Amino acid sequence: MNICMIKKSLGNFKHVFSYHSTPEIDVGKLVGVWPGQLDLEKSLANFIFGQNNIDYYLACSFNYLNTVKKYIMPNIKKYKVIYYGVDFNKFSYKKIVKRQKLKLKDKDIILLCPVRMIERKGILDMLNTVKILKDNPKIGNNIKLIIPTSKLSERNEFYMEVKTRIKDLKLNNNIKIISDKFLINDMPTLYALSDVMILPSYAEGLGIVLLESMSMKKPVIATDIPGVNEVVKHEKTGLLVPIKSPKSIALAVERIIFDEKLRNNIVEGGYKFVSKNFNLEIQVKEIEKLFKSIL
Repeated sequence: MNICMIKKSLGNFKHVFSYHSTPEIDVGKLVGVWPGQLDLEKSLANFIFGQNNIDYYLACSFNYLNTVKKYIMPNIKKYKVIYYGVDFNKFSYKKIVKRQKLKLKDKDIILLCPVRMIERKGILDMLNTVKILKDNPKIGNNIKLIIPTSKLSERNEFYMEVKTRIKDLKLNNNIKIISDKFLINDMPTLYALSDVMILPSYAEGLGIVLLESMSMKKPVIATDIPGVNEVVKHEKTGLLVPIKSPKSIALAVERIIFDEKLRNNIVEGGYKFVSKNFNLEIQVKEIEKLFKSIL
């Protein structure tokens, strides 16, 4: 964001502004500098956007664009939404991985929840979801949840709360938290060995993990929130559930597991949707076209 503070007097440059900081208006977060203090967040955002430094606002989702229009620049005219793109060579559905690599069995039902270890990602809801599914006699102990996250997470209080909750729910054998064992380049491996990818967040700008999962032809379940519902179209590209509802997530998982027709439909629908709208090659061409248009 600091780049936007550079005055045009430093040179005859064109300025295109974009940012990635998930808006959480209900908790006072707009640009992520002073979370919890929405008035200060608004003031900073208005200062940046109002510096006459910006020739164009590039939004990565309509959620971001609508936030800017509503809270910062209601009369903004020079803007464009260009979605993030997925590298289909890297996140290829043709990738095959043996589950034994993570000491998992072929009969295991593997849920993947690739999120940062913070409360708004809905991790505690996922733990309760696993408990519900484990208590289902048709599923039982075969249910497994993998949460890849940062090693730094082990130093925060919420991480310890998650570990305690796993122990209290007696889910130590059902949940794996992978801290930095897999680097970002290894994420395709985790997608490949999973059965369902779940994003139970309370707020997201878009949800890049959804795009990556769909490109690898994995069924997705996500909360029905702005940004995410630009990607997940209920029963077409995935399943949408209410926020903070482990029971709804569990029911969605059961639908995907036991309804082969539904599962195949959303897998193919998701792949086609991402291929058409979130391809990295398309994104690069669109950005290049935008830059040329304002020169």
